[in-house]
Amino acid sequence: MMTMTRHTLWLTVLIGMAGLAAPAARGQTPGTSTDVNEATERALKAAAARVAPCVVKIDTVGGAEVIPGGGKKGPPGKGGIIRKGTGPTTGLIVSPDGYIITSSFNFAHKPTDIYVTIPGRSTPFVAKVVAHDHSRMLVLLKVNATDLPVPAPVLKGEIQVGQWAIALGRTSDPDIEHPPSMSIGIISALNRIHGKAIQTDAKTSPVNYGGPLVAVDGRVFGVIVPMSSRAEGETAGVEWYDSGIGFAVPLEDILRVLPRMKQGQDLRRGLLGITPQSTDLYSAPPAIGSIMPDSAAARAGLQVGDVILEVNGKPVPHYIALQHLLGPLYEGDTIRLKVRRGDKELTFPQITLLGSSPAFVMAFLGILPLRDDPGPGVVVRYVYPNSPAAAAGLRSGDRILKFGPADAKVLPPVANRAALHSLLQRLPPGTEVKLEIQRPAGKDAPPKAPQPDPASPPDSKEAQTPKDDSKPGSDPKATLTLKAKLIPMPDVLPEQLPLPSSAGRALEKPKGAPSVPLPPGFPKGPLPIPKGPPTPAPSPREGSSLSLPPATPEYRPGGNGELAEKWAGTPVLPVLAQTPQQPPSSSRSEDPPGGKPADKPKVETGLLQRLNEALGREYWLYIPDNYDPNISHGLIVWFHDRGPAKDHERLSALFREFCEDHHFILMGPKSASRDGAWLPSEMDFVLQDVRAVLSAYTIDRNRIVAHGAGQGGQMAFYVGFNARDLFRGVAVVGATLGTNPKENLANQPLSFFIAAGDKDPALAEIKESVQLLRERRFPLIYREMKNIGREYLDADAFHDLLLWLDSLDRL
Repeated sequence: MMTMTRHTLWLTVLIGMAGLAAPAARGQTPGTSTDVNEATERALKAAAARVAPCVVKIDTVGGAEVIPGGGKKGPPGKGGIIRKGTGPTTGLIVSPDGYIITSSFNFAHKPTDIYVTIPGRSTPFVAKVVAHDHSRMLVLLKVNATDLPVPAPVLKGEIQVGQWAIALGRTSDPDIEHPPSMSIGIISALNRIHGKAIQTDAKTSPVNYGGPLVAVDGRVFGVIVPMSSRAEGETAGVEWYDSGIGFAVPLEDILRVLPRMKQGQDLRRGLLGITPQSTDLYSAPPAIGSIMPDSAAARAGLQVGDVILEVNGKPVPHYIALQHLLGPLYEGDTIRLKVRRGDKELTFPQITLLGSSPAFVMAFLGILPLRDDPGPGVVVRYVYPNSPAAAAGLRSGDRILKFGPADAKVLPPVANRAALHSLLQRLPPGTEVKLEIQRPAGKDAPPKAPQPDPASPPDSKEAQTPKDDSKPGSDPKATLTLKAKLIPMPDVLPEQLPLPSSAGRALEKPKGAPSVPLPPGFPKGPLPIPKGPPTPAPSPREGSSLSLPPATPEYRPGGNGELAEKWAGTPVLPVLAQTPQQPPSSSRSEDPPGGKPADKPKVETGLLQRLNEALGREYWLYIPDNYDPNISHGLIVWFHDRGPAKDHERLSALFREFCEDHHFILMGPKSASRDGAWLPSEMDFVLQDVRAVLSAYTIDRNRIVAHGAGQGGQMAFYVGFNARDLFRGVAVVGATLGTNPKENLANQPLSFFIAAGDKDPALAEIKESVQLLRERRFPLIYREMKNIGREYLDADAFHDLLLWLDSLDRL
């Protein structure tokens, strides 16, 4: 027996209607395409008319004039900010006693007054906000009205790809008795945005946000909202405006939580509080990489390294599947979890999800490591003054061989920088740690005047005495055991960048210790945050909204000092002939037997133009003249401001000396848009070019930075947050955040350098961006330049930027 789908049935009914309705006077044969089109039009209009009495018009008064946008420039959907609309918006009645659901987008500007006009009612009603659904970006309103019509939902089990979909809105026509505006499409995908939305190709925009997505039989699929899997907030997803990609929250899901919202309960996404161990979210097993302190996972007893097998009895093959299973859940929902720990399977029958987790704070030892050393261990390049490392007596040249909590029975060996970072990220600030180090001959005497530990009172014995548990011997290299107390990652820069920064052996096979399981006593999950004096709270927030400064001429070095003169007077480097994008194979030659460094290959240096032939996109590179593939280089990806990309010659000349001394490569992708403004959709193309550079040159993954000014800075923010598997830093000048920042992650650390002129028109919004990032506990350096408007960095800020760039791998 053949099962007829609802979509097939509807199409059959439409064709039958067409046959019956064929006007004989026109001589048409029943069942012609004209008849089908007319019948389809009548059916769609009838469906809209059936729901129209439930579709209301919402007018708002007051609030902010501009709101953070979805990442593009300009009008709604085109800009990093969105100017508050002056027209009405749309809502859907969901209860006869006056409850109306709508999109949070319509209230992102925090209006002071709300008025709702209902079809068939002569005067508008004053409305109040009852509750928010922060997970699905919905707002519930209440008006004093009764006996209101309520639409019937299409159950989620009945929704299929290919069904007709009608998007309705009340924005265009001031007469509430007229039919709502219609946009016709189909259901194009299910379970989108981590299982929270259905997708349609009907046009969705602020015209119909908050309105219903209607089936051809007059029932409602869901409520139209802008949504994004890459960003959060009321305006996330607005960049998909008029792109053929729209989203709606199923009405069945809304009605399920409506009783909770009626009671005034705000709903938030349910969080487990973990991050993945692998950056491959689509095929790697979903192993836990880190656990947030006091999160649902920490309370349940999950451990780093656990592999999640099932959620509520459903298999979890990879991390994306886990996101889809957890995505629709709310704070307070419970889940049943099965994990694999070693060779055992464990079941956690009832884990209650939380609505928030304490922000992750990276612990700080206080060193810069020497790079490209095959190990074993980590050689200390620089010790930060007044850091735990300085208080413990650690010195430049010491080699850290083992590291762990002070009470660990066995200290795990440290193979390299990555291993030490991995051990650090498991430990919260305030943890007492123990280090086993090897000190070169002649440097084995304890320091006479140790620097104080910032975590201890200045006059305490603990702060004044180096924690050296062993007596130095007469061996050529003394092995010492030191103790330190970790502190939160501070917003400080090193006083200097001692050279050399690299051992020059990047291509040599590592000699580090083999991978071993964590020893007994070493935490597999987060330790409880030690009690002690609280971390000073950030300064009060300034400003009340985010906005992008108006388009202005390109940023240039500010002031009248040395940097401005250097920018204006530096000779332009010659640009070599444009060549296709092909990684030089010689730069990654295999190591010869014995693990010795490979011979230095000849690599094209200077300012180069590259062409991605497959995409037809161009970018430029500056490779320092002393490039050596045996030395890992940082990568600075420069995003130009709005307009033609014409700053590569002077920018590369400005960074030339720094790139040679501290081993950095400059890269400049070019926007393909007509006006030179960056679009979020260009990110994936840029990342392809970045990965091509990574495969062609020896790149230090801990020093990849997105850098930009103005609108280019906004693109740097966007790329930094959405490509955290690649980028470790974001440096911007005169730029604001486009959306709320994401969470700080242990296994994908991200640091920020933000500068602005004190005369920049957007200074208040830039400061608010700084505050938002500090609330999420991101490491951040902020510099405000005196007597400068919309210009590039002055000499002091540029000097600090260089210090920040070369200290991104601090530990």
